[in-house]
Amino acid sequence: MLNAALLLDHDREREFRDTVAALARDPAVAAHARIEVTGPWVPYSFARLDDEEQERPADAP
Repeated sequence: MLNAALLLDHDREREFRDTVAALARDPAVAAHARIEVTGPWVPYSFARLDDEEQERPADAP
């Protein structure tokens, strides 16, 4: 299972959706995967506060 969030230029959304739809129609892919696209969503998952990096312990991943 892959669960991914992608940050795209708004102007390229249609291109992205078309590419994903073509991939989903490929019989080799369709036999082994289910592709689902949702969004657009607010880009909160791509933002962080600069302090977050400093607050992590040095041995944290």
